[in-house]
Amino acid sequence: MAVMRSTSKYGARVLRAPKYASLWTYSLLRISPPIWSVLTKSGKALYRSNPPQLDDVQQRVVNDVVADGISLVHLDDLFPGQDCLSDLTEHTKQKEAEFETGARKTFLEFLWGETPLIDIENPFVRISLEPKVLDIVNSYMNICSKLVYIELSTTNIMADESSAMGSQRWHRDPGMKRLIKMFLYVTDVDEESGPFSYVMRSNSGGQWRRLYPQKQFGYGGIYPPDGAVDKVVPQDDIKVCTGRAGTLIFCDTTGMHRGGYSVSKSRTMYTSVYASEGDREISKLRYPADFAGQITGLSQVPRYAVEKSKYLQQGT
Repeated sequence: MAVMRSTSKYGARVLRAPKYASLWTYSLLRISPPIWSVLTKSGKALYRSNPPQLDDVQQRVVNDVVADGISLVHLDDLFPGQDCLSDLTEHTKQKEAEFETGARKTFLEFLWGETPLIDIENPFVRISLEPKVLDIVNSYMNICSKLVYIELSTTNIMADESSAMGSQRWHRDPGMKRLIKMFLYVTDVDEESGPFSYVMRSNSGGQWRRLYPQKQFGYGGIYPPDGAVDKVVPQDDIKVCTGRAGTLIFCDTTGMHRGGYSVSKSRTMYTSVYASEGDREISKLRYPADFAGQITGLSQVPRYAVEKSKYLQQGT
């Protein structure tokens, strides 16, 4: 019986081999300098003509992400005197009754559904497109990037941590080059309410970059076996991101990370995902019928960030 199971597994790998070979070749060609240069031409040109102008707070965030893959900053420090959190909190209260429990991520309640509509009047979207935010993102990416996903979600309380699933486990996101996410805590987050965690220096160029690396040149992410990361990485190299409401986390999620596991309190968090146009990161956004009109008032860099891309696979 054992021999039969072994033969069956080998046969399955052989049958999958052409698919993996084609994906490997596709990914390798896509990130080759000549092709990548074509795919990212518009983002690079816009970046050269609109170089970010960073203040001390922004520069500190960019330096941290380059060195460690992650940085934390509060809304009040990035936008002093603007009280950004009150509008975000009010919007969240209005949407709490409309949540959808995730089909795959059953530990999350999605306040905009799993395929959100990108609305320029949404205060969270406005934060994602703020020049101060985009200057941080684009400085790290070294290119003007695309906003490919947004999410507002609340964690469900789960008493048994052994049932961690999906993004609650250690993993790397797919991304052919750098990929950056901005997380915003809408509620206070301590160790009981599902803090985001990150392996410091697991991004490109970091000490832990080769720890369970991505598959097929970034075409596929990776989920290591349960417990494997904790056995290798010292606790001092794991950043557990607790913080008060309004805390922002900028991080390269091609590095090793995991989402929050709420033990006794829920956590509400906003996520925005940025990728270069040449990446294959799938956009899961829906666009309103009057979207072209909505973005005419935006300046070049934020308008580019939300315009439908020629190369990124699009949502509906």
